[in-house]
This record gives sequence, C-alpha cells and structure tokens, in this order.
Amino acid sequence: IATRGAASLLPMPAFLRATSTLTRHAAPLHVLPYGLFARDQPQSPLTLGMQALHGAAALGAVVAPDTMDSLTASFWSSLQTMPFTHHYMFEACVAVGGFIVWVLFFESLHLFLPRAERYRLDGLRPLRPLHCFGPELHKSVVPAVTYLFSIFIWHHLGCASLLFDPVLGPKPAVFEVPT
Repeated sequence: IATRGAASLLPMPAFLRATSTLTRHAAPLHVLPYGLFARDQPQSPLTLGMQALHGAAALGAVVAPDTMDSLTASFWSSLQTMPFTHHYMFEACVAVGGFIVWVLFFESLHLFLPRAERYRLDGLRPLRPLHCFGPELHKSVVPAVTYLFSIFIWHHLGCASLLFDPVLGPKPAVFEVPT
C-alpha cells in the first residue's frame, strides 16, 4: 500500500481506478426524478398524483391535526376488525408481500418509466430484469419462502412462549439483574 507518494506494490481494484467503466458511466448523484418545480420537463400524471397525495397529507396534518388523527384511528380500527389481521402469520405475510412487491417494482421500473436508467447509479439499463422470479429464484422467492417457513415453525413449536409470557409480558434478558 502506498504511503506519501510511494508506488503501491498492490494493484488497485478496477472499480477504484479513474478509468473504470463504472466511473465513466456513473450517473451524477444529484440527478433526481422530475418534480413539481422542473417546468421544462414533461410531467407524468402518476408522479403529479403521488406528489399531490403527499402534499395533501402533510397539509392536512398541519392544518387539521385532529381530523388526520381521527382518520388514522378509524383506518386502524377498521383493520383491527378484520379477522385475518389477527392470524399469527399475518405480519410475516405482509413483510414478505412488501419485499416481493418492491423487488418487482424496482426490477420492472424501466418497463414503464421512460429513461429510468438515468436514475441508476451505473446509468445503464438492467442486464437481466425480473430474472429473480425466473431462472434465479434463489434471489427473491427462496428467501421469502424460507422466512415464511421459519416463522411458521417458530409459532408451531411454541418458541414465542420462551420469550413472551402472555400474562407477565416479555421475560427478562439473560444478563439482566432483577431488582
């Protein structure tokens, strides 16, 4: 390793060299998707709708916090009345569903967003989009199924009772000194 201008005896990895293809094709980090203030660029109706939704929610929280609080409470109580939300695998299924949906979204982003490669760090189109749901299942489906199976086994074996007592709440940690 070089010190104070001395030549290095170890070769520099290709991704750190100034002539690397990664640095030549890298998109600048300040590049952001079109927003409300970029008037010279075309506006997507989906982008404008999402921005309006976020703006309305933020404005509603500032202008009428009691109303937003009651809307959130009513939404939460409606979720609590649905029987499937009380199933022991519901939280795990929501987590896996979120994982799969986001992987699908970002793997297929270039299919419905024009010039999506401009927003990638390497500035290139994906090489094998959606392969994690085809020939490369070990990248998406296998972790999801493994996670669901491990949570199922966790509940089936009753391991939750080792950590949580239904009456007293969480059990003390191993190194915790009772006072």
